[in-house]
Amino acid sequence: MKILIIRTIQVPLALKLIKEIGEKFGGAEISVLTNPQQFDRVKELSELKQVFCTRSRRDYSFMTIGLMNILKIRKSDFHSVIIPHMQAGIGGFGNVLAILPLLKIRNWFHCSTDWKLIEIKKSTLWTLFLKTLLSAVFFIPMAALTLVGFLYVLIADRKIRDLSKTKRWYAGYGDL
Repeated sequence: MKILIIRTIQVPLALKLIKEIGEKFGGAEISVLTNPQQFDRVKELSELKQVFCTRSRRDYSFMTIGLMNILKIRKSDFHSVIIPHMQAGIGGFGNVLAILPLLKIRNWFHCSTDWKLIEIKKSTLWTLFLKTLLSAVFFIPMAALTLVGFLYVLIADRKIRDLSKTKRWYAGYGDL
């Protein structure tokens, strides 16, 4: 069995997970996808068959993982992919979910630091896609509203400054 672990947590926790997976699935070939910053620390593990490295230190996305890595992963014919995370929905977890269909891996799992594997269903990806779409739909009007509010405050601030420059007029007894 071939297992790919996409490292989205700190290296010490990822190393612990790799050792746990190696013990749990004896004889499994384990590979890791990591970023260049942590590449040297991860590749030293003897349990690993292969280490894939992204093109940048940022979160995992189609652009940072790179087409060549995606093709290598597809060619390797992995049985399962495991995405460890501290808490679902933070860090690179959402970006990794978005690229899972491209990797041509049959079984998708995620786990927290308790290392209990939880299957990722296709409905999870659709939910993520819809949330992203809805946030974009709400973001554009909110950005426009924020811009209008900013312009309003800027104009109002200038008007108040203009009023403070005018000479004050006092009413006297004769003006009544």
